Amino acid sequence: MGFRRQRRPGGDLGRAIRNIRRRLDLSQTELAANLGWEKALIAKYELGDRRPGAVRLIRLLRLAEGDERGAIIKGLEEQGVLGSDLAISGMASVSPQLSQKAMADSEVSSDMAGVKP
Repeated sequence: MGFRRQRRPGGDLGRAIRNIRRRLDLSQTELAANLGWEKALIAKYELGDRRPGAVRLIRLLRLAEGDERGAIIKGLEEQGVLGSDLAISGMASVSPQLSQKAMADSEVSSDMAGVKP
């Protein structure tokens, strides 16, 4: 019986999506359920087998931080969408629980910014 070798994330965008999910401490299934997407789609995005469209990138942008945001905005720009204008004016909603978790995580990150290890 063979085994499937685990693949690394596909490019900066796939890595950003995986980082968002891991930072929020969610499985692919949980992130997909919160966003109303199929679990297989999250896996394909992370591996770089598929690229999310603009609407899905905007939903991910709302959850992103730091370098994650840069990779997602780059994805929007590659699709001919002005990332900053769209991100400010027309972000699609995500589930309230996921938004609250992302906000809580970013507050913890902000609180820890000045703390040295």
